[in-house]
Amino acid sequence: MQKLELRSALVAILAVAFIGIESNSDMLHNVREVLYLTVKPIVEVSQVPVAVNKVVQRHFVDREILRQRISTIAQENAELRDRVNELEYQELRSKWLADLLEVREQIEYPVLTANLVSVQLMPMSHKIVLDRGAQQQVYVGQPVLDSRGLIGQVTEMTRTDSAVTLITDSSHSVPVRLQRNGLLAIAHGLGLHNQLLISGLRLNQDVEVGDILITSGLGNRFPAGHPVAEITRVEGDPNSSFAEIIAAPLATIDPDFEVLMVWNNDRDSLDSISTLTLNENLDLQQ
Repeated sequence: MQKLELRSALVAILAVAFIGIESNSDMLHNVREVLYLTVKPIVEVSQVPVAVNKVVQRHFVDREILRQRISTIAQENAELRDRVNELEYQELRSKWLADLLEVREQIEYPVLTANLVSVQLMPMSHKIVLDRGAQQQVYVGQPVLDSRGLIGQVTEMTRTDSAVTLITDSSHSVPVRLQRNGLLAIAHGLGLHNQLLISGLRLNQDVEVGDILITSGLGNRFPAGHPVAEITRVEGDPNSSFAEIIAAPLATIDPDFEVLMVWNNDRDSLDSISTLTLNENLDLQQ
């Protein structure tokens, strides 16, 4: 107990002595300054890993935030592109339907709208399948067209579907005339999706690139006056008096768009066609 009291008294005496020395001498101040200058580099070096760690963490946090923002912007851009594409498609479809409706109103015979089920384009053989058949009184030989021109004619059918041979099929021919001057010719399929061979026109006849060919109505198979193709090439053959003429079909085969099936005036049962059946399918907006 006495030793403890002695130690406490000694500590108190030393504390008072140091305070007195501090207040009256610069000795301890110099000592502290030397110690501070000695320890400072060590402290600063010890802080380097901490500072580096903070920088690294901040870097990765900033990169993650940037990555998330880029991902969000990319998703928003994709959604905007989808909306723009949908609006463009709807605008294109509205124009297609309006043009098809205009063509339908110009046709004096009953017509039926149909949707494409499949497109079968093979070498030399070009066909499409429509979702209309015997149930809708479709018949073999029935003309099919769209808002731009003649597509082909029905060659096979079932109760609910029909196969249409396109005018580009190698087995198909259609009587045509030049819209500009009435010259008659025949348009033959070549088995190529963008070419028709035009026969029956002589070199000395008035035929030009850009002339439009329309159905002539000869043979009573195709209604007269519907666009068929545009002449793209006119050449002479030294061994023949006839011109070699190539034309591009005007009709468009698009699985998303409707086509028109026409009841021509050679149809014996034209008067017996069900008006109700036609009216149920003539509304292009449905």
